[in-house]
Amino acid sequence: MKLAVSNIAWKEQHDEAVYALMRHYGFTGLEIAPTRFFPEVPYSHLIPMQKLAARLREHGFTLPSMQSLLAGHPELRLFEGTEKREALFAYLKQAVLFAEAGGIRNLVFGSPKNRISHDEKDWETAIDFFTKLAHFASAHGCVIGMEPNPGIYGGNFVTSVKEAIHLCQAIAHPGFKLNLDTGCVITNGELLSLVADKVHMISHVHLSEPMLAPLTPRKRLLTDLKRILEDGGYEHFVSIEMSCPAKGYPIQNMENSLSLVAGIWNQTP
Repeated sequence: MKLAVSNIAWKEQHDEAVYALMRHYGFTGLEIAPTRFFPEVPYSHLIPMQKLAARLREHGFTLPSMQSLLAGHPELRLFEGTEKREALFAYLKQAVLFAEAGGIRNLVFGSPKNRISHDEKDWETAIDFFTKLAHFASAHGCVIGMEPNPGIYGGNFVTSVKEAIHLCQAIAHPGFKLNLDTGCVITNGELLSLVADKVHMISHVHLSEPMLAPLTPRKRLLTDLKRILEDGGYEHFVSIEMSCPAKGYPIQNMENSLSLVAGIWNQTP
């Protein structure tokens, strides 16, 4: 397993300080929000993305995952008619090509408000939509990571790990897997035993708190998660996910979280 951190947790002016902390604590992955580097029409910047990835590799970082895929596009809806769904599909295809340009394997499909369900038939619509997207992603060396988002984030479709597993099983394609999120597990009161025999279905892991608060020392949860992932042969990234504080200096939060996770993941069994 490898350790990563998502760059939604700090602003650009703190990049170098955080990169130094990442190197210090042995984090080799940088998960990105595309608009963090390319605020306008991010997926049109394929060559700049290639150059950015090369520059970050010089820092010692790979780009394992990207999130906030639909930032700035509330109009792209999965369940509000064919036209909006086709526009969403076309945009996500661009996201896959952008990820491919940066050598990014996992694309986190969160965006709870873009997937509000209105009808029980939406389940079949989702299976059809994500099966097609999985085929496209897989052809470009990528995986769509389905992230369950609890209702506190404003959505109502796939709000639990259990539902996300069910959807992954229904689609049964290597280009569509589970993006496991500890914030979801904590919010819903779910048990990590849900994934104990399904680690092969996990494409990426977010270590987070409800509402993306700074990590707290839930050492039992993190230790159990590490053991389950190790026992299941998980070989991908485990990524810290926090929001950037509206005020203040986020570096202390970052160092606390990096130190916590590194301390647990570097322990020998």
